[in-house]
Amino acid sequence: MTSQTVRDRLSEVAKRHTSLQKVLAALGRSTSRQPDQSDFNTTRSVTNDFSAQAQHEGQVGQTGANGKPNWIIEHGDVEAQDAQPHEERPALPTTTQNNAPTEGVEGLPITTVPQRQNTNSIRSEYDKLKDEVNLKMDENLIGLDGKQHYLPEPDADSFVFDKRIKAALPDATEALVQFIVEQAPKTFLITLLSVENAEKALLAMQAFQNHSFTDKYLPVAYLTTTDTTTPLKPTQICSHDWESEEDHCHHCHPGSDAVYYGHQCQYKEPLSAFHHVCWGRSRFKDFYTKQWSFCFQKFDTEVFQYDPIEDKRVIPVFIAKEASGKMGNFSDVQAAWMLKDYLILKDEFMNQGSEDTTPLIPDIAPGQKTLSVAIKTLKNLPEKDYNIRQEWRRESQAHKDLNELRNEHIIKGFAAFAQDGKYHLLLEWADGGSLQDFWKSNPTPQISTSHMKELLTQLLGLADALHCMHTTKRARSPGGGRSRRGSSVSHKSAKDYQPGAMDGKDAPRGRPFPTVLVESPPEEEHGIQINIEGENGNRIAHKENSGFENWRHGDIKPDNILLFKDDAKWLGTLKLADLGRAKLHKEVTSKRKFIEIDKWHTQKYEPPDVFIGQGDHSMSRLYDIWSLGCVFLEALVWVLYGETELHKFIATTEIAAAQGTPFWTRRGRAGAKVSEIATMWMGHILELDPECSGGKRTAISELLTLIKDKMLVVKLPTNTDQPAKGDRINAQMLEAELQRILERGEQDETYLWTKADRANVRLPPFGTAAIESLEQTPLHASDGARPAFLEIPGNVRNPSATTVRRNNTYSHNMNSRWDLIVDDIFSEETLKLVLKDSHDHSEYFDVQSQICDVCSSLDLSQPEAYPTRTVSNLELGSEDGCELCGMILRKAKAAGLGADDPVTLMQGAGRINLNGRESAALRVCCYYDTSFEGPQPDIKYPLGLPRIPEAGDQTHVEILKAWLKDCDQEHTCVPPAKSYCPRRLISVGKGGVSPSCKVVETKDLTPQERIDLKYIALSHPWGTSIDNNRKRQHFKATKAKLPQLRKKIKDSDLPANFRHALTVTRFLEIKYLWVDSICVLQKEGDNKSDDQGDFYEEAPFMQDIYSSAYCVLAASSAHGMWTGFLNEREERSVVRLPVDKYDPEANSHYYISETVDDFERDVIESPLSQRGWVLQERALARRTIYFTNNQTYFECGHGIRCETLSKLKSTEAAFLGDCDFPTYAAEGNIGAKLYLFTRLYQDYSRLSFSEYTDRPVAISGLEQRLTKAFARNHGNGGSGAGIFEHRSHRWLLWIRAADEDVSTLERVVFDPANFSSAGAVTGQGPRMHAPPSWSWMAYKGAVSFLEPPKGSVRWNKALQINLTGTETTSWLHAADSLWIKAPVLELVEDASQLFDKMNLTYDIPDEAKQRTKKVVVIGTLGRQDDPIATQYVLVISPKEHSDTGVYERIGAGYMPNKFLKSGSTQQEMILIH
Repeated sequence: MTSQTVRDRLSEVAKRHTSLQKVLAALGRSTSRQPDQSDFNTTRSVTNDFSAQAQHEGQVGQTGANGKPNWIIEHGDVEAQDAQPHEERPALPTTTQNNAPTEGVEGLPITTVPQRQNTNSIRSEYDKLKDEVNLKMDENLIGLDGKQHYLPEPDADSFVFDKRIKAALPDATEALVQFIVEQAPKTFLITLLSVENAEKALLAMQAFQNHSFTDKYLPVAYLTTTDTTTPLKPTQICSHDWESEEDHCHHCHPGSDAVYYGHQCQYKEPLSAFHHVCWGRSRFKDFYTKQWSFCFQKFDTEVFQYDPIEDKRVIPVFIAKEASGKMGNFSDVQAAWMLKDYLILKDEFMNQGSEDTTPLIPDIAPGQKTLSVAIKTLKNLPEKDYNIRQEWRRESQAHKDLNELRNEHIIKGFAAFAQDGKYHLLLEWADGGSLQDFWKSNPTPQISTSHMKELLTQLLGLADALHCMHTTKRARSPGGGRSRRGSSVSHKSAKDYQPGAMDGKDAPRGRPFPTVLVESPPEEEHGIQINIEGENGNRIAHKENSGFENWRHGDIKPDNILLFKDDAKWLGTLKLADLGRAKLHKEVTSKRKFIEIDKWHTQKYEPPDVFIGQGDHSMSRLYDIWSLGCVFLEALVWVLYGETELHKFIATTEIAAAQGTPFWTRRGRAGAKVSEIATMWMGHILELDPECSGGKRTAISELLTLIKDKMLVVKLPTNTDQPAKGDRINAQMLEAELQRILERGEQDETYLWTKADRANVRLPPFGTAAIESLEQTPLHASDGARPAFLEIPGNVRNPSATTVRRNNTYSHNMNSRWDLIVDDIFSEETLKLVLKDSHDHSEYFDVQSQICDVCSSLDLSQPEAYPTRTVSNLELGSEDGCELCGMILRKAKAAGLGADDPVTLMQGAGRINLNGRESAALRVCCYYDTSFEGPQPDIKYPLGLPRIPEAGDQTHVEILKAWLKDCDQEHTCVPPAKSYCPRRLISVGKGGVSPSCKVVETKDLTPQERIDLKYIALSHPWGTSIDNNRKRQHFKATKAKLPQLRKKIKDSDLPANFRHALTVTRFLEIKYLWVDSICVLQKEGDNKSDDQGDFYEEAPFMQDIYSSAYCVLAASSAHGMWTGFLNEREERSVVRLPVDKYDPEANSHYYISETVDDFERDVIESPLSQRGWVLQERALARRTIYFTNNQTYFECGHGIRCETLSKLKSTEAAFLGDCDFPTYAAEGNIGAKLYLFTRLYQDYSRLSFSEYTDRPVAISGLEQRLTKAFARNHGNGGSGAGIFEHRSHRWLLWIRAADEDVSTLERVVFDPANFSSAGAVTGQGPRMHAPPSWSWMAYKGAVSFLEPPKGSVRWNKALQINLTGTETTSWLHAADSLWIKAPVLELVEDASQLFDKMNLTYDIPDEAKQRTKKVVVIGTLGRQDDPIATQYVLVISPKEHSDTGVYERIGAGYMPNKFLKSGSTQQEMILIH
């Protein structure tokens, strides 16, 4: 064929096609209009353009390897189409008058315009088909709301077949009909419903065919001319002129002005089919809207998480209106049937239990294959710190990961999806409900041989599931075969699994342990992905992150154990479900030092782990063992005695939640023990139940012993993988124990059930009988530190209903975790300022480091940045000259690691931790040349100094100035004008060769000087008078020395702390300095006749002195006033990483330094911070610079800056760092306030004083601030000696701390010369009140506070308390004294013999034993007339050498109401001092 022939044929095609478009367009507007000359002129223009374009491209006549023209893409060849540039296509085909195809270009079929006289019949068949489809869709509803019309697959097949399409579109070619049936049936049906007549529908389908638009491209995004893309409403940018009546498809009309994919139309080329004139904006909108009835969401269990799904996308489920659902605190669960074709289950295990079903409900058309599922929809709780998206992502990831374990006792998750702002999970449906439901439906005792065997089998299965979740990565070796209980394990790499070892021991028989590799994206704690690896290393997934991984369920309870029915079984199959609180751990517990308290857990089954010690540690896997032990115990009670007795057991233990949970009670501040009711029931069953009595070894007795001695155990092992005797065991050991019990039962049926007569079985006591039983049981106690008595609450109606901890405890988000705050802008500006006058930066940045090949592989982009090595291996590297090996080696040895111990480095946010320890061992920072003109590097690590300057040199001073300047300009921490002016200050002078200073009386300053006054205050320890093994006098001002001090003080005569404070003050260009021992007159000596100075006159103003200072300098590492704080600091090593590793332009440099940012270690745990006075100084200071042996820190109300130029923040540390104390705490919720304020007093009670009579004085400023805050926020502002009018009853419930080293408190003896309990006296004599006995300030020793449950205690309104402190006057100086008046209650006659049964803590135990005891009720938990209600009390005794009716406190705690005498309602009112 010649080129001319080709051009002629192409012109003919273009002419006919354009004429067709014109005629059809005219038909759509008017049936009378005929084509005019302009139409044919347009045709000629298009023809010429098409020919010229084809000739220019050189594509006409060229053929590909398949013999077809290169511009033809076969229908269905979508992958090739998507991967290659979009190629030019011929014009749409036209038809001849006899509707027979004729040959076009290289065999392309051509059709001509349909006959006019057939239009009505064509429309009739087309409309008839449309009506039938609409009618059938009206009959079928689907979706989460059940309101979406759809066309079932069987019905769709009845509409889309050759003859029916040919009838509706008689002019369609056979190729087009085949294309519709085989590749675009849904596209055709959507077009049918969107396009008004057959002519346009034919053109539309021809356009789809020509552009290879098949059902694969459904659903289409909404095409728009502007970018309005949002996560839930995807759009695509399209440059098509939707209002034009011309075709603008560049592929079919290369001469047109259309632009296409790759330029402005930002979508795949097949969507260009919508450029044709048969599609206008309204028709396309109809297509977009109607497509959703045919485009159901398909779920793949391997993809699992779909985030988000388009709002309009239909979820192919039918909500079972008659089936049971469940509404919970955090989610709703609905039963549903899902179209099975839309759920991809990849393997045999996931397909188990997913048999095809056709439920007999009218919503589902016959012939559709469905699967029973549960749809869990999360609730968006109103709590501020509840993040529903984060909770959903955590739970969905847990399901996805745990699916990989292929364990038949863990619920299978199919998918998770977010849609229309809601978050859902698609799970397998438990047709038997929960274990709790099963108990209720079987209320009678269930003991029998077969039942015991089934119960043990299922309990073993649950332990096996827990073992799978808890197993570490290193413990899971590739295994194979089947689960112990016969569940099939089928995975695409199952053939690679081989039995493996666990920690050097044989794995349980037949256990399939895949290796689990976890990758955790840095932005989300739970965004992990589990991958499976076979023995030969063939990875099933794509990334590896070696180390320690395990899952903790976190909320095991009967409601979260689901039952799947089995006709052959009494009990069915039990599965762990509800993974909403599941938590992935990537480190062993001992290495996870962050606080881990989840307030959304169910309190009832929560172990005491969260409260043991200080409650500031991470939870281990053994958390689940306790919870499962609680469930096992309830299951045993149920199987032996039935659901009614189980109800009584639960009710009897419920009240234990007053100081713990029904299964454990708190013991002092940091201890716990198993509740006495739970202990009594277990003991009763073992001793008196026919299945156990007489020391029988039966399945019941051994299971109960396992629960009592190894599961419900407070003591946690040091090593979770190797519990010692007396520790709580792990899941692997639990599984082995249950396996042993079951195997013995299979050999001996009488071991499972003795068949002993149970007609007269003695049931365990409950309610009041249980209390009476406890009274008769010998119990051992120490100093009254007893677990709580338990009683049945009067309002218990459904004791099985769970109580979530958030409902009865005050929640808060305070923790001691330190977060690194990136502030490279400040760091960059500071570096410019610090280095502006220096031309030699080598001491900070020009570090030349020698490192080995292994260290060169350090990858700071990964959490586990460094390959694990042993200490001996590091020694070899260090000996070969590797500086980084040497640096890591020093840290490893300092941590006490031995030669064969592994060393692992984990990094994040500029910190490198050694073997998972809490404190950072090394620091990563970077530096880049800001003068570099090229692109700046993408900084991933903090910009800062790898080495810190010498203390007191110019660079150091410039950093201090930069801190203050930034805070002055950017924050509101600087003291306001006209702040308090101290009585005396030190004028620092100008320094020089022989620097000196002097004391000035501020009353001598001019009024303007007092207004403009700016001074710095020093916080320092007085310490001992020994300095470098020689005795040195404390430098202090007295009345006698003051005249000389006002003249001149040589710097050289001062202690080092004072000299250094003067140096820094001069550097900062501040004129005045305040030092307590110089600016407050001290007593001359220890004789009463000696002058006492003005300390007690100045003490009330300490809060003003520190809060009005421009800045406070803290000598944190000093042990005494002669230590100093600008001393030479130990030089720290720095290693510079290879230049081209992170920045090929060599514009930035990365360093690893031994200088780490550790405010906790350097400041909070410093010698200075152990002084009682310093806590108030830190809290009241608006800004403080802390000088430590390691580096300098700056604290203001916006966080903590480090000398390395890093910035730190902690929610707990911010309380004392508040520049306007206590505004930070006052703005928090009640939980945060109670936590911070009680923690404040608890910490303060542990600090030391040289004079313990200072204890009430050194915190009086803070107390007044708190008084003011309570008055402002709550309207009640009285205070006194650590008690506040706001929630005063709670403040009274302090006790001696339960720490082992606090066996007793010690009374502080207040000198009558300075203190009086009778009231303040002016002039000579006493000046301050001593604290009363009911204040912890009256004692020396640590205290803690009881924590009555939120909203459950009725406080004693008859108690009167006189608190004399106000916003302006401390109780120390008030005219009146502090006192309490309250009704006193007698104890029952034999109560003296029962004090070891009460949870009472005596302040001084040895003394309390000999004294008469009465109580004052502070609050009541339960009904006032209930003998087993809990009373929170003060224990009091008549005050010695005092008037009748005056008492003093000797202890506090809680006790059963039964021990108090009943009778007269008019109790004696007594006075407590």
